[in-house]
Amino acid sequence: MWKWCCVNSTKMNDNCCDTVTKIQSYEGHESISCPYESQYQNSLKYICRGTRPSTCLQQALITSDTKSNGRFTLDDDKVLGTFTVTINNLTQNDSGSYLCGIHRNSELDIFTLVELEVQATNLYVNYAYKATHQCIVGCAIMVWGLISAVVLEILSKLPLKVFLFVCLFVCCVFRFRISKDVLHITCLKLWSCCFKIKCQKSPSTKKMI
Repeated sequence: MWKWCCVNSTKMNDNCCDTVTKIQSYEGHESISCPYESQYQNSLKYICRGTRPSTCLQQALITSDTKSNGRFTLDDDKVLGTFTVTINNLTQNDSGSYLCGIHRNSELDIFTLVELEVQATNLYVNYAYKATHQCIVGCAIMVWGLISAVVLEILSKLPLKVFLFVCLFVCCVFRFRISKDVLHITCLKLWSCCFKIKCQKSPSTKKMI
């Protein structure tokens, strides 16, 4: 639950919110979302590191005016009433306290306190995942090779006519992306060749040009 606190950024008053939003993440990248009320749509938004509101704006990592600053980017969604700060190339050194701030010219600035904890990426898990994936792919290739060997062994023992008939059947099923008329004539000729049956042109077959 987010709770805003009011602090005068022009005075050395570093008392901030009692409520802390905690975020746990891994090395890589992470986004910190800071919701705000609709009346602050056009106000300056910013984020700083630490827990000192009195110097937060001066030490801001990024503001809604800059949008991008090194590893930090800020996106202000005025429809949802949330500004989001994304930290790229996140490391454990980025762990710590952050303040989301909204600047108000004639009033006290308001802040939310965020505690970010960055954990190291589990290299063992990544290695295990990659090893498992490679094992599955290798097993699939091996099984496919065994099936292919068995099929070829069976086909090699079949009579020539039966073998040609199997080829004909595959041709007719997959059609090799050729036209229907050409396929019909080709299948009839192969059938005649295999079984010495006289080809008769189907009435529905169009004359080939």
